[in-house]
Amino acid sequence: MIKNSYFWLLFTFFTVHLSAAEITNFNFTPASISKNLSQKTIRQIYQDHTGYIWLITQEGLSRFDGYQLLNFTHNPRATDSISSDNVRAAIEDKQNRLWVATDGGVKFV
Repeated sequence: MIKNSYFWLLFTFFTVHLSAAEITNFNFTPASISKNLSQKTIRQIYQDHTGYIWLITQEGLSRFDGYQLLNFTHNPRATDSISSDNVRAAIEDKQNRLWVATDGGVKFV
């Protein structure tokens, strides 16, 4: 009985130890993303139906596709820009349109 207990104790130890040794180390450097953000303080992170990650800040909206960051800011001369840089929230509707709420109103992107 005691031999059986020792066997399971050693088996568990070596199994856990070997499993931990097989874990691949992943390197993640958020600095490359954060230096391209419109602002460092993020109010909301939203993932849409296509997999894009949307980062909502007080100075614009950023879309991350896994490789690069694309910033959206208010441009008074462009009718298709967001209505204000101070973005409050984002959400998708049933038609998969991303609605963005800003201090200037609500608009879909």
